Amino acid sequence: MERIRIDSLDEYKKVIMGKRLYNNGYSMAETQKYIAEGRLYKICCEAAFVLAYDEKRYMQLVIPIIDDVDNLKAIVHSFLETPLVCYVIKDGKKTADEFETLLKRIGFSCHKTIREYALPDITIRTKVASKEYIKYNVIRSSDYQEIVDLWRDNLPYLEIPYISFEDIRQGEQQKQLLFIKDEHDSVVAACGYDKFLGKSTIHHIVVSEEQRGKGYAVDLLNAWLNMADENGIKKARSWIESENTASQRSFEKVGFCMTGTMSYQYIFNKQSGGK
Repeated sequence: MERIRIDSLDEYKKVIMGKRLYNNGYSMAETQKYIAEGRLYKICCEAAFVLAYDEKRYMQLVIPIIDDVDNLKAIVHSFLETPLVCYVIKDGKKTADEFETLLKRIGFSCHKTIREYALPDITIRTKVASKEYIKYNVIRSSDYQEIVDLWRDNLPYLEIPYISFEDIRQGEQQKQLLFIKDEHDSVVAACGYDKFLGKSTIHHIVVSEEQRGKGYAVDLLNAWLNMADENGIKKARSWIESENTASQRSFEKVGFCMTGTMSYQYIFNKQSGGK
């Protein structure tokens, strides 16, 4: 199946103009970044998009609402050597049900169920002072590599997009990076987050396996919420896998509650039904 790289944001806008997408889950700013990195493609006469994630070990499929299911199935089956991932966010919208049905017809299978946890009003929580060992700025350049390694070693590659050193540097400059070091000056816990329209979302909160049980996750969460509050952010949220009960408990300790919004990660590869 022919795969044509999109080279400009104007080209991307032209392709999607007049189309309604099932799962266009990234902003124009993110799209521009992916274009600059050469990771966004259109395929099969502009019938769909693929986004190369995580050093191209898998691709995220973005699907417009179309009637030609057979054509779309042919697109998907052309990627048998590269796992394809799609996300379905269920928040009561009929479109999500249609999308889920379409994915199953093509041959996708549900890989994970992810629940949204939210804190509707940061200001009413009981504020806990941030621990002294919380780090906000990188001192040595090797810290960037340690943070990337921590995320890659503790998160399945299907759940973390490609993250460059530049991404981490920008997060640090924008005060959207927190991490913890041990007595040997090694990074043992880290998280990143973003803020948009008065809401902050935390991503990739990880504690190294040998350092778990010490409350580091809760300490990172409290530091994150303190920074959000100081910057006028009122709402916070995160996405947690259904089976990750330890992470759910950490979020609940700082006031988060599960909402009714669910995200389902669907995957298509040889092991999930592709033939």
